[in-house]
Amino acid sequence: LPLPTYPFAKQRHWLARADINSFLVPAGQAPLDRIQMEPPAGDNIRETLLAILSQILGTAPDTIRTNKNIRDYGADSIVAMHLMRDIEERFAVKLSGRELLEYSTVDSLAGHIASKKEPARSALSEGQKGLWLLQKFSPLMGAYNVPLAFRIKRGFDDAAFSAACEDVLKCHALLRTVIREHDGEPYQVIVEFGDPVFDQAVRRENIAHLDEDDVLPYLTAKVKTPFDLETGPLLRVDVLSRPAHETLVLVTVHHIIFDGSSALLLIDALWKAYFARLQHSEPELAPVGQAAYYDFVQWEQAMLAGDEGRDHLAYWKQQLAGELPVLALPADHPRRFVQTFNGHSHECRLEPALTQKLREFAPLHGVNLSVLYLAVFTVLLYRYTGQNDILVGMPTLGRPQRRFEALIGYFINMVVIRSRLSGETRFTELLKTLQLTVLDGLDHAALPFPVLVRELAVSRDQAMSPVYQVSFAYQNFARPLEHAETGIALVEGIHQEGEDELGLEVYEEKDRTLLKMDFRPDVFELSTIQRMMAHTVNLLEDIVVNAGNRVADLAML
Repeated sequence: LPLPTYPFAKQRHWLARADINSFLVPAGQAPLDRIQMEPPAGDNIRETLLAILSQILGTAPDTIRTNKNIRDYGADSIVAMHLMRDIEERFAVKLSGRELLEYSTVDSLAGHIASKKEPARSALSEGQKGLWLLQKFSPLMGAYNVPLAFRIKRGFDDAAFSAACEDVLKCHALLRTVIREHDGEPYQVIVEFGDPVFDQAVRRENIAHLDEDDVLPYLTAKVKTPFDLETGPLLRVDVLSRPAHETLVLVTVHHIIFDGSSALLLIDALWKAYFARLQHSEPELAPVGQAAYYDFVQWEQAMLAGDEGRDHLAYWKQQLAGELPVLALPADHPRRFVQTFNGHSHECRLEPALTQKLREFAPLHGVNLSVLYLAVFTVLLYRYTGQNDILVGMPTLGRPQRRFEALIGYFINMVVIRSRLSGETRFTELLKTLQLTVLDGLDHAALPFPVLVRELAVSRDQAMSPVYQVSFAYQNFARPLEHAETGIALVEGIHQEGEDELGLEVYEEKDRTLLKMDFRPDVFELSTIQRMMAHTVNLLEDIVVNAGNRVADLAML
């Protein structure tokens, strides 16, 4: 590929990666083995435009704001002529003077140029491939729809909010992703901003007819509406107005481009942009940096091909050696031949006094608070099944390098925590063993779970999840928007549901702890889950005073 005649800015550009065959090839013109690492077009177009402008204007690239009118930097007709010429030479896109006038910022011009080019294909990460396969088998499921719901009591400015949504879509490219297929192999394409697909992304509805008690079930039903990975969009925003009461905003994103850390990034970016737009100013969103999601895909593939990947695989093969147990939790209904992924959840808040005791107990015994809750959950599973070998799936953040921390995307990975215990095991012994097991698992958490499943050659019983059947998650992230002065609050009770047959999630709040038990209603009745939750709370209360007891003697009733 010929380089342009102007100098590049001193920052990373994807063309410097020619040594790894990361060539940007128009979709449909190359086999998949040549399109493993094609970067999303818009972000690199923006960088190149900055380099072009800096050379023409004789100024440093970091002095040019991408959301500011180019004419404000003294661009005249001569500059415009040079810019159109260089754009045609560099991108093979011919622009008219009218187009340059209409798309007058670097951001808008980059999006317009990208819209006139063929979209670039990029490989999926291993985790994305696993979700794609699940969605392909069950296209109508909503188990991997991740919701965020907000309540706005004060005046809601719809125009400012629409502009904020546009700001976020421009800033975080992966939210514009669709997943397509070529000869049975999935690939992802980042659709440029302004594509008609996003006409469906923000929807408005008046729900004044709903009573307060009907709002939460209505939101929950909307969350479960399935996504079409191929046509997109994979993000949808519902603005639901109750004119005499409030405005509700429901953001739902498919898990294949999103995870828990992404949720915090999205919340921060969306409402920061909204408040900026209320002040009629351009939002200053946190820069994503030089990395993009395809950088993570490249890192993952290189890791799997090297010594690090082999070391991780060796650890997990040893840890999961032998016949893997299937957890035999007593079910209220026969398990169906194929998983339905229907989901519900039941919540319980611990009393502040118990929360405080547990927070003091964990460091006293030299374990993390998350391990304490996992140990109690493991005891619960043992007491319900009598099985001595228990596997629990646990999500990890999955962002292996600092450069990925500001990216929205699917980085999460599941690790399998294996516990061997009996009724004679002391709870304190289980705690110490589990602490080491979790630490070792986290040290090897970079191996993608779908790769592990393939390498273990686990038989595919479509009625059960492979390797583990229950999950545990612990979250102690600071709650955003918790300050009353914003006028915006998170709606409680809206969750992703149906991913696993049974799962316990623990959310640390300021002075209390929320326990949420997810379950599939076609396997368990709500009354069974309520009983299991009560047993969990009773175990938590007992271990703070009787931690040295045998597992069989801990009080559940």
